[in-house]
Amino acid sequence: MTSIYKIFENLGYKHNPEAGNIAININLQYFTNKDGSIRWIWPATMSQPLFLKFYNIHGWKARVFEFIVKKLFAIELNHWFFKTINISLIPDEAGSIFDITNRTWALFTGTTGPNQKYIIYQEDDNKNGLFTKIPISERSATLIDQEKMVLTQLANHHIKSFVFPKIIERSKTKLTLSSFENYDQRCQTLTQQHTAVFEELEMISSETFSFEDFRDKHHIRERLMRLENTRNKIPSGIIKKLQRLHQSLLGSQVTTHIAHKDFTPWNMYTDSTGKLYIYDWELSRALTPKGFDFFHFIIQKGILSERKTWAQIKWEILVHSTESYLKHENIAHLLSLYLLINVLYYLELYNNQEKWHQQINWLLEIWNEAMSDVLGSRDNTRELLLIDIFDWLSKKRYAGLKLPAIPIETLSIYSDLDLLMDRALAFDLVCFVKTHPLVSQIKTQRSFSKTVATIITRNDEILSIDCIHSLKRKNIEYMSVDEMIDQSYLDSEGNRRVNDLHTSEFVALFYGLNYAVVPKKFRFFPFEKYLENSFLGPLVNPKERGVFQHDPLMKMMKKEKRNQGLSYLKNTLIYYFETIMKLFSQRGMIISFSGVDGAGKSTVIQHTKNEIEKKLRRKVVVIRHRPSLLPILSAWSKGKKRAEQDAANSLPRQGQNRNILSSLFRFTYYYFDYIFGQFYIYLRHVLGGTIVLYDRYYFDFINDSLRSNIILPKWFLKNAYRFLLQPDLNYFLYADPKTILSRKKELDESSIETLTEDYLQLFGELEKKNRSHYYAIENVDLDRTLTTITEQIQTKLF
Repeated sequence: MTSIYKIFENLGYKHNPEAGNIAININLQYFTNKDGSIRWIWPATMSQPLFLKFYNIHGWKARVFEFIVKKLFAIELNHWFFKTINISLIPDEAGSIFDITNRTWALFTGTTGPNQKYIIYQEDDNKNGLFTKIPISERSATLIDQEKMVLTQLANHHIKSFVFPKIIERSKTKLTLSSFENYDQRCQTLTQQHTAVFEELEMISSETFSFEDFRDKHHIRERLMRLENTRNKIPSGIIKKLQRLHQSLLGSQVTTHIAHKDFTPWNMYTDSTGKLYIYDWELSRALTPKGFDFFHFIIQKGILSERKTWAQIKWEILVHSTESYLKHENIAHLLSLYLLINVLYYLELYNNQEKWHQQINWLLEIWNEAMSDVLGSRDNTRELLLIDIFDWLSKKRYAGLKLPAIPIETLSIYSDLDLLMDRALAFDLVCFVKTHPLVSQIKTQRSFSKTVATIITRNDEILSIDCIHSLKRKNIEYMSVDEMIDQSYLDSEGNRRVNDLHTSEFVALFYGLNYAVVPKKFRFFPFEKYLENSFLGPLVNPKERGVFQHDPLMKMMKKEKRNQGLSYLKNTLIYYFETIMKLFSQRGMIISFSGVDGAGKSTVIQHTKNEIEKKLRRKVVVIRHRPSLLPILSAWSKGKKRAEQDAANSLPRQGQNRNILSSLFRFTYYYFDYIFGQFYIYLRHVLGGTIVLYDRYYFDFINDSLRSNIILPKWFLKNAYRFLLQPDLNYFLYADPKTILSRKKELDESSIETLTEDYLQLFGELEKKNRSHYYAIENVDLDRTLTTITEQIQTKLF
């Protein structure tokens, strides 16, 4: 914290308590920030709280603070509530910057950072207010010189739409400006007066460039590269998105003009007529993208004053853009330019700033979401979301488990994300994801050991995250999550990873305790070397690589303190409780696929199975035609194995049965299999969360009963369907006869056309009458078919 003596040293005064009569003894009062640093200083004898001139009075808290402070000064009780200090100062030999013996002044120490400067408010002999800016670094001195130049330029252009400070005195050490005596109201929303300001600034200097020329004038490529190479406290993801934003703008046109570049409600006042007094022009530059001040006003206000989400800020942008000078512009393009220029500038600033205030984290979070939202229309939304999640986690206590040695955003679409963290952080992460602009849906399952979040992005991409709180096999805890987090490390991109030793131990324990062999992809070179030096060393067998026997591992785990006594009892109770709860927390579903031979059912079913297992992470069971609690009829005479072999080798629709009674017997036999088998399937699979895929279903009895050697009226077979549990999703796959015959020649063209027509009619009728869904899909483009089916399954599950 900068001491009060250091502050006055920057103003040309030295602290010297032994200076005697030549010293200036003064009683001062001051107000501190939350971190204890000094914010405002003023003479203790001052009768008015002039330091409120620096205060942005917006919101009820600010108004209450203003009211209390004014009352305290009015009844002369301010010395009870503000800290007081008596100091002895002598002017520096080079001279002081301002006269501290003046009884009416207040000093603001500025915002911490490279741009920090002091601002002093005082009154001249005619009681006119003056603001004096005093740089305390080379960077802030440069900014004050810039403000001098801009104010001179504005004065030469005879500005009409707004008022700005007049230069009273300028020197190398300070800049004194006129005050805003008749302007005493803050304006928190954009008005026509603001639009008039934007239009007049555009008239001063307006030029159009190709983005490539604009980029070169601002040295954007070089600055991005330098920021990436010197990244210190900045999360790596936000820099990646700046680079993507830069790429997205190539080939576009950029209209520029002079802009304020810190155009916020706290840098302006209005008078009773609504005219604006705008100050703090030190960041102002020409060649600024059109719309910069418009976006800056809404975004900075939304983040720092109103604490809005990006969705709320974006809505305000869209509302005001239709009323402003941007109504005929491409808002998304201008917003991209604003984010690129503004975020890059402040990241360069913050990267060199030793101490971050809380507002920086607020800004980074919303900027991240805004860039993801803009990029989401052209980039992979899953990748952008992964980048944002790890940026959000960058200052939090977590560790990634089994993270591949690749940029995190390139994580395979078939891989989930395993993160070690406590339940509180998992809750916060879920809340963050829920409000993210790229997320359309999120499904959360919470248990004692982990929180599972399955996320669907707005482009229907899937990301599954396991937030692991404890590592257990049933009721046995086999590793300490806290220890793994504490001993994790940061990789080159700033992502926290479980160290290699703990990763090797986890892999061996996880697969060994689950009676499985360690997959080859985890048996990297140091794997067994790490384990030889760990507590698992005695169980490493060079002759059986990747094999860790369950029983010795379990015996070893049970000796651990966390698996004994009350801890063991607690883990056992939790295990049984969660086992019971799983029966009610996640239901599966039944999906049927129908179609003539050659329609592509088998291929679609296999791909659908893979998609559900790898992307949706749900167990899948494929059943052919019926539940099969009862064997096929011929099994009673031939035996099950031979009967199934004969059925597989024979062509469909070759049965010779023409007897109604025989058909009724055959149908009744198989119908009982459906009636009783459906409950078995539901209890055994669906209730446990499994997805059941039927390769053909009861519909074959209705439309293609000849296939099952049954001759019965269609109306009878159709009515019998009413008493069955209907699959949640039903797909009829079809194609034109020529396509089907090119795949399989088991049916003639006439039969294909008849069956297709019958199925289309049946599915149309069932869709109208039932709650379940019946879809007919022309299967000529496999990718398109799979996309349609996968999206519908996702929708149903979510």
